Amino acid sequence: MVKRKLAIMTIAIAISAFVTTSASAAAQTKRLWGSDRYETGSAIVEEGWQSTSYYAVIVNGENFPDALSAAPLAKMYNAPILLTQDNTLDSNTASELKRLNVKSVFIVGGEGVVRPSVEKALNDLGIQTTRYKGQDRNETSIKVANQIGTKNGIIVATDSDYADALSAAPIAANLQMPIILVSKNAITSELKNFIFMNYIPKTYVLGDTDIISDGVAGMFPNVQRITGKDKYERNVGVMKAFEDKLNFNNVCLAYSEKFADALSGSVLAAGNGNPIVLIGDELSSSTSDYIKSKSSSINKFTILGGTAGIKDSIVTQLTNGTSSNTSTDTDTDVTVNDNEGNTEGNLRNGGFIVEKDGWIYYIKNGKKIYRIRTDGTQETLVADVKNARSLNVVGSNIYYVGSSDTSSSSYGTTDSVSMYKGSVGGGYRTTLYSEHEDDFGKGFPYMKAIDHWVCYSPNLAYITKENSSFYDCFYKMDADTKVNKQSTGDYLKSLATEGGFMYFTTKDDNTIRKMPTSGNKKSDGTPDNKEVDLGVRGTILDVQNGYIYYNDADGNTYKMKEDGSEKTKIVSLPDKFIINGDWVYYVVPGKDNLYQLRRMKLDGSQDVGLNAYKVDSFAITGGWIYYRNSGNGNIYKMSLDGSSREEFPDKITVKTVQDVRVSIKKGEAYSFPGAVQAEMEDESTQYFTVTWDKTNLDTSKAGTYSFYGTIDGYTNKVKLIVEVSDN
Repeated sequence: MVKRKLAIMTIAIAISAFVTTSASAAAQTKRLWGSDRYETGSAIVEEGWQSTSYYAVIVNGENFPDALSAAPLAKMYNAPILLTQDNTLDSNTASELKRLNVKSVFIVGGEGVVRPSVEKALNDLGIQTTRYKGQDRNETSIKVANQIGTKNGIIVATDSDYADALSAAPIAANLQMPIILVSKNAITSELKNFIFMNYIPKTYVLGDTDIISDGVAGMFPNVQRITGKDKYERNVGVMKAFEDKLNFNNVCLAYSEKFADALSGSVLAAGNGNPIVLIGDELSSSTSDYIKSKSSSINKFTILGGTAGIKDSIVTQLTNGTSSNTSTDTDTDVTVNDNEGNTEGNLRNGGFIVEKDGWIYYIKNGKKIYRIRTDGTQETLVADVKNARSLNVVGSNIYYVGSSDTSSSSYGTTDSVSMYKGSVGGGYRTTLYSEHEDDFGKGFPYMKAIDHWVCYSPNLAYITKENSSFYDCFYKMDADTKVNKQSTGDYLKSLATEGGFMYFTTKDDNTIRKMPTSGNKKSDGTPDNKEVDLGVRGTILDVQNGYIYYNDADGNTYKMKEDGSEKTKIVSLPDKFIINGDWVYYVVPGKDNLYQLRRMKLDGSQDVGLNAYKVDSFAITGGWIYYRNSGNGNIYKMSLDGSSREEFPDKITVKTVQDVRVSIKKGEAYSFPGAVQAEMEDESTQYFTVTWDKTNLDTSKAGTYSFYGTIDGYTNKVKLIVEVSDN
């Protein structure tokens, strides 16, 4: 790739993928391009993914329909979209997969779109593959949508052209809204079933009745049409509809007559909440007028593809209407990724970390909150607060629980705890509410930010008669006005929130129910009959992507849809767990009390221990596992399959491992240790999985036996000395 320094022009022959940058008194421009769509795709991926990526998404670079639904899936895993031919893995794509050290690829489309020969080539590279496919393009989009979920709404686009879907792709990706493809007049049984089975708070239909009929649009709930006389007006209409969710600091331009460049760039744009503007052979007046209206916000244009598509003259027309903004406020990059501050699983396990919009927010040593770019740069102190937990980030605001400031606490004591709202960049902070806390974790045991609301339970109350603790009521607070509304005054045995609803069981009734987070009463306090009995008895464990996970009265664990369909018995879940797709990650003490982090399929198969021990709390965010040790509070980062691990945010190496000495009696059975304790360079301790050269020991003979093993990140051998005595 050619890199151009300011005021120096270099021409490189025989290099096929290019990045060109220019600067002017107006907005800067940067063109990402190559000799064809595949090299352009590689240039885009190199721009957005400069280190590694565990996941990638593969689509057909010649055939648009199946590929259109890929952007939200890619953003869900922070994965790039790479293009390939239908029957051959493109060489540029293969090179990018190797550079990024990709371990898992999602193929979007059936075997007729991306053939088995491509999948085999991926497998030959040591890459695991998962395919999303349907009988046609529309069913494929539903398959992908089922993975994304509908809690943030959906986008409906025509299946006969790509322009409208590409207009919405970065927004859909950023807000995690699936793109559903439909024909103009027909409704399939698969689509009817999808609509019936999912809670859809908002539907954005792209195009007027000449593109998607009222008969089709009317099947969806809560519809808002985005219309325009042509694709350029609809592109502007999409940006206007989501204007408050977009970051216009950088605007991506894509050629409207080819789908591939815009699709490749959709996840790049979504990374910072940037829009994609469609540009044709001539500049549309609707596009020009809208860009001018945003000129004060635009600092940069990123052009996707070469000049055979978007001409330099059109770029010049656009840049002449903009002015450079010299603000150094680092918060301008932060936009709304989705309307929830963190996941149920992460919050249930302490909520000490969350990734949003290219930043990782985390609690360090239990008393400081930092944020750092996902590339490891720009570490910044956000807040100094003791006993911090329950991190939530929504847009430019961060919410958390921590020890109260005595000046702002109504209790004015050191055993007071507060809910806080602050700026993601630090500085600004306000106290939302304070409570007395007898023991750590009992004050605000549940707190989750949703849009500008905070859903919470103020106390964990111990009921002597029940010999158990319960959530004391449930509230929803407007974080802007601090107006508090009690949703229910009951003691709750379990609760979870998703899609604007609270799922719960009470102390006195094990029936699983749901109601809006705003409560079950009218403004005058009378019942509003919004509470829904889901028809099963048990304890709510989690609610995720339209599925309810619960224990029944007999202690069996199930997952099912709200209407009772797809009820499936799954493996019993321990106290510390996070469900991620078809996997559950969990911590158990084990016979050696090492509290190892493990993962297994929800059906109980493939139960595997990961290289993580003494785990106090853990989280899954941004496609990574983060966990803390009970001994030192350090944070470690691990791939989802456990294949790699490092200390976060600083990489700390192993300093030394002491020899392990064991004494046993002759004839006594002996099991080799699965992990050893190491001293790190920062003087902390950490356990590592050890692989022994030999694991056979004949204890029928007295003597001293030595064995050697290896651990990750340590060049020296680990030594085990076993002394077998006669008595």
